[in-house]
Amino acid sequence: MNKIVLSLAGLLLACSANAGVLNLVEGKDSCDGRAVPVSATATLADRQVALTTVGAGLRTYSVFKVKIYCFQVLASDATKYVKTADGALPSLAAMETVTLRLDFVYNVSNAQLKKAYVDGFNANGVDTSSPSVAAFMNAAVAAGDVTNGQTITITMDLKTGTIYYEDQNGKVTPIQNVDNANEGIISIWLGKTADSGLADLKKQLLE
Repeated sequence: MNKIVLSLAGLLLACSANAGVLNLVEGKDSCDGRAVPVSATATLADRQVALTTVGAGLRTYSVFKVKIYCFQVLASDATKYVKTADGALPSLAAMETVTLRLDFVYNVSNAQLKKAYVDGFNANGVDTSSPSVAAFMNAAVAAGDVTNGQTITITMDLKTGTIYYEDQNGKVTPIQNVDNANEGIISIWLGKTADSGLADLKKQLLE
């Protein structure tokens, strides 16, 4: 047990105050009254990266279509993004830097958020006990509940092998991507969808 705890602790790198923070450029499109950014600059530990929005949509849940969050995908190599059901996930997973942004329009409990992530991982056969995924889940659980108006940002940097989880409270947790967890994370939204609301969102992201 102690070895597992130490292994996970080793994956949580020292956090830079500005790492993973996005400077957004808003566009004319909107999602449930929220402006959808057309581009952004991500400030990482070692450099700044220009990102372009390659997909956006509204995440709903249940047969009642409850609106949960506005979702955006931003990428460093927008021209290499393959906007097809089979091509989107591998093309994003191979890019230098990708950011996923969840702009919440509904209150979500910590337990609900954890379940949503786990359901997405399970649908895609992602091992939630792998070190990077476990560290990702630890960062999400530690942040508590999410309220309407808060944002979660997940930035994956292949150049340094780091995943930056910026929670709804603004805390940035850098996680070492030792097991290609970036593709597993992206698969929640662009892989095999865990429910009809995610399936609808995936269609929007591919439009």
